Amino acid sequence: MGTMPKVIALLTLATAMATTQLKAEDFNVSDLAGASLSWDCLDWKIDGVCVFLKCGIFGCRIVTTPRISHRLPDLVVQSYANTGAAPWQEWQPLAKAAAQAASSTLQGTFGTELTGGAGSGTGPHHYTDTLQFYENDIVGNPVAKTLKVGNFLCRSDVSPMKPYFVSVADALAWRSGIGELKRKESVTPGMREIGKGAESTWGPVYPRTGFVIQTDPSRAAAVAAVRGTDIVTKDSSGHIAKGYKSGASARNVKRGNSNATNPVACRDSGGAWTERRGDPTCVPRTWRQWREDSSETDDNWQIVTPESSKQCKAFGGNGSPSEVAPDGAYAWQYWVRYRCCMKSGSFLGAF
Repeated sequence: MGTMPKVIALLTLATAMATTQLKAEDFNVSDLAGASLSWDCLDWKIDGVCVFLKCGIFGCRIVTTPRISHRLPDLVVQSYANTGAAPWQEWQPLAKAAAQAASSTLQGTFGTELTGGAGSGTGPHHYTDTLQFYENDIVGNPVAKTLKVGNFLCRSDVSPMKPYFVSVADALAWRSGIGELKRKESVTPGMREIGKGAESTWGPVYPRTGFVIQTDPSRAAAVAAVRGTDIVTKDSSGHIAKGYKSGASARNVKRGNSNATNPVACRDSGGAWTERRGDPTCVPRTWRQWREDSSETDDNWQIVTPESSKQCKAFGGNGSPSEVAPDGAYAWQYWVRYRCCMKSGSFLGAF
């Protein structure tokens, strides 16, 4: 069996062995690790070639290497109705501390406390039975950095456990829509809808606030998740967030553990086992790597709570993203598309 079939077989086996039913309420890092063993969400394929110009003492030549394409679960996205009540166990202390700090700040500045629920918000909204409110936290997934299979996976750019967006820290904009209502996406009907066609839309991406007009609570939570992710990955202007720009320029990534003591460990780390003057060593290799922009019509979302799934899908359509959570807490792993190829000279382009 070749190396690539072995990789596929191992991932398939791991997916089958991993738990298929996570906790109905809270989840932890080990639950994320089990959910991440998903061939469907990984969506691995070779989708092109990279072209390099390699020169030496005897002249130059064109070299091509395969371009790998797949997704990695870079972000953990949580939408929850009760302020401070995030469903991720390792994140809960930070979520509660952030809510308390934000509430103290707002009370000192505006004379009001920060609480959850649509009724506590302010702004140009008509409060109806269909108006729902969700906090949204987006955190770097610690699992994404651990998914390394030699030279068959790109490397995640995410910073594990880094808070990219915490809605209580952005309470003024997230609850009022300040800075969003004059944007063309907010005032143009049908622009940036989550779902294709009038029959399948769950709601608009703009204005990017926690208030969503939607009768299905799970759909409303999904809309809030897309809005927070859009702030992080595309345009954070008007919001307090740490940008994680998916459309960044290509960069070079070093692979290979120079301290590896055998060929297998070296290959698993992405290096090349080489003998130099009779002394075997693991030589790092350089790869060219890109991250793809997020898209509300083609994003890969994997539900983690209140139920779990080994499948990924985009939001929108006639169904619901999950069962309704009794406590109003939802979470997904957001799988980001990567493309990479082994570097072999001066990069000319990719096709």
